[in-house]
Amino acid sequence: MEISLSRRAAVVTGGSKGIGFAVATRFAASGADVAIVARTGDALKEAVAAIRKSSQSRVIGVQADISKAADVQRAYDEAMKAFDKVDIIVNNAGTSRAMPFDEVTDELLHDDLELKLFAAVRLIRLVMPQMKERRSWAAQRPLAA
Repeated sequence: MEISLSRRAAVVTGGSKGIGFAVATRFAASGADVAIVARTGDALKEAVAAIRKSSQSRVIGVQADISKAADVQRAYDEAMKAFDKVDIIVNNAGTSRAMPFDEVTDELLHDDLELKLFAAVRLIRLVMPQMKERRSWAAQRPLAA
């Protein structure tokens, strides 16, 4: 099934590799403008170049550590500057630290929550007002857990 995302703008965190890269690539192929957010500059540049080569969509890269509130704000600001709106958010940033439960320190848990939970919450809080203003369907009827 072919889905058109033309005239849509997406932000994909953790978008330089793996699932995030695949999602960003597919969104761009479907016509969406895409802001890829990632910590590693070289991987980010390569991802942006690859997606630009395979689509005609506008694609930007934002190097940011979204476990930090200021970087979430900057990533959002750069996406808004480039596209004037955000229609789609994919909160994909994360790491995997497989270890026995009794080795998980408070610091590790805190870092995971900052990256995997609070970053997503912060980005959603930034995007929701402009989605509501445009009466985006997702902003009116968010998915229930």
